[in-house]
This record gives sequence, C-alpha cells and structure tokens, in this order.
Amino acid sequence: MARRVFDLAPEKGFTEQKAGQLVRDYINPSLDTTMSTLGFAAYYFATFPDQWELLRNDPSLTPNAVEEIMRMATPIRAFSRYVAEDTELAGVAITKGARIIAIYASANRDETVFPEPDRFDVTRNTRKHIGFGHGVRACMGMHLARLEVISLIEAMLPTTKIWHLNGAPLIAMNNTIRAFAQLPVRIEIG
Repeated sequence: MARRVFDLAPEKGFTEQKAGQLVRDYINPSLDTTMSTLGFAAYYFATFPDQWELLRNDPSLTPNAVEEIMRMATPIRAFSRYVAEDTELAGVAITKGARIIAIYASANRDETVFPEPDRFDVTRNTRKHIGFGHGVRACMGMHLARLEVISLIEAMLPTTKIWHLNGAPLIAMNNTIRAFAQLPVRIEIG
C-alpha cells in the first residue's frame, strides 16, 4: 500500500514529502489503537475461555471475533464534536453550534442494539459497532488494523490452548485511548 502512495503521488500532484506524510498519517494512528485492541483480545480470551475454544474449533469466526473485540474494547474513548445543524437525539433538542461528546464505548454497549452488551461473543452480529468510528469520521487505518489483529489471532490459534489472567489488570491513564498499562497473562501451548 505504501509503495502505491509514492508511485501515484506525482500524477496526483503530491510531492514525495507529502506522500510520506500521508503514509505516516495512515499508519501512526493505528499503532496505539491496534495495541490496545490486542491487549483487550488477550483479556477477553482469558476472561471468556469458551470464546477462544470456539475460535480454535472454527477459525472462520476470527474476523467476526475481531469486530467483537473492537466493540467491547472501543480503544478510542470519546471525541468532542460541534453540531452542524439543529437536531433532536433521543428526544433531546440539540442546537446548531452546540458542542457534544461522542462516547463510543457507551454506543457499543447499547442494549437496544447489542443484546447482553457486556457479554463477549465471537458469534455476535457486530455490524453496527462504532469502534472504528462511523461515516466521514471512520478510522482511515481500520482495514490495516483489522488485518493485523486477524493475522495475530490466526497465527496463535493452532498453538495457543488457553489464556489465563496472571494478576490484576491495570487500565492506563489516558484521556483518549482506552488501554491496559499492565495486563499479566499466561498462555498454555498445546
């Protein structure tokens, strides 16, 4: 992908320096969120061992499992937005120019959209989660992030028998990214 950006840059009017910036803008934002997602994958597989067993028995569930991890983990906590036009949301009038905060984890745990929203389920229909944002605010690197997480899980499926929490997890203090500062896990190979 990166090579293609550099190859197409001249015909699209971009300098090599601008092409490099575009590639960094694509890759860099996905680093923290992807690492956070991988940490939560380990946590959920240790906390819900039956779900890891489902994946081991049916690796075709892995892409859906990644979506469920993103829904449950929701690495981006929230973003502030300005309201573009007068609107109403859930019976509340919001005026143009008002500032709101979109709390993604709250939306991803909405019981009217996701039955039993606090249960980790790799078979769940996750199409409506907003762990990668939505619309024009969708994550530019979401396809790369998905590929990275799917690839790691698929690589671990044949040899990782079970995950165990090996101590108390500690959530990192960060206003933007929800991640673990410490997550002691142990895996059994087999």
